[in-house]
Amino acid sequence: METKQTVPFKEMFPCCFGSNSILQAGLDTALVRAADLDRETATLRLEVEFREAPAPVVLSTAEERIAEQYRLTRVDIRPLLPAPPEPKHKGQKAGPKPGKILYGKKVTGHPVPIGDLTPESGRVTVEGEVFGREVKEVRGGSHVFSFNVTDHTGSLHVSRFLKAEEGKEL
Repeated sequence: METKQTVPFKEMFPCCFGSNSILQAGLDTALVRAADLDRETATLRLEVEFREAPAPVVLSTAEERIAEQYRLTRVDIRPLLPAPPEPKHKGQKAGPKPGKILYGKKVTGHPVPIGDLTPESGRVTVEGEVFGREVKEVRGGSHVFSFNVTDHTGSLHVSRFLKAEEGKEL
């Protein structure tokens, strides 16, 4: 791929921005580093730099919108991510630490990949990265706690209505 210049994703592909807040949050700061259009197959390959790993649903939805907008048969977005931070001390492993419980109890069930879920799955345990966390106060002092979670096989949006005293802790 040939790099000409870096272009903000939202300037190059405004068709991906609109009413979908998940796309806006996932692509707002993304930069297009390279683009390669194969005219014979009507395929566009993009190298896009992200500050953090985008949810799979963000990539697939953006690919679909771009393909539709430009009448392409296929769009492939290759995410470029920053290098993981170096360990602070020799021998110390870099990586995520177990997160604290924000709400509820310790999870004991075996996690199911989000990509395997169906409407018939019933009550399941999922494990993944949380992003887009938000707490909004509504009338009467109650709160709505919402967030997205991805395990890179799929993504979910979770919302929970909380009584006034529960929401203050978050």
